[in-house]
Amino acid sequence: MHISAIILSILLTAHLQAQDHQIMVMSFNVRFDNPADGKNAWEYRRINITKGSQLYYDMLERFREYNDLQNTELISGEPVVGAESTFNAFRHDTESRVIDYIFADSHFDVISYGVDKVIRDGIFISDHWPVKAVVKFKY
Repeated sequence: MHISAIILSILLTAHLQAQDHQIMVMSFNVRFDNPADGKNAWEYRRINITKGSQLYYDMLERFREYNDLQNTELISGEPVVGAESTFNAFRHDTESRVIDYIFADSHFDVISYGVDKVIRDGIFISDHWPVKAVVKFKY
């Protein structure tokens, strides 16, 4: 799979906001299965790369080696907030695990990284927590 396809599958939605030469990038996963998806159907996309697994370390190495990409959580200039889990399965008692990532290349300084644990009126907004990073262009 081409690297951009991997990143697109990890970051299903990205929101960019320019401010003082900084960009906030957010990964927010909302997915409703559709039979018309064919080979893109959920059952074919269930490979999750869990932080700490061998696949995770392989991903970090390959993204860095071949694409100059690093996990923004690991290079954040500010303390990381709420990163013990990015997946919740719409439940409070789900085992903590990180399966969502944002990567940046060497053209950016990573100002901050965090995971927003958003529940509104007792309703989970997704089965994944929104992941965000604030990055700044290097000059």
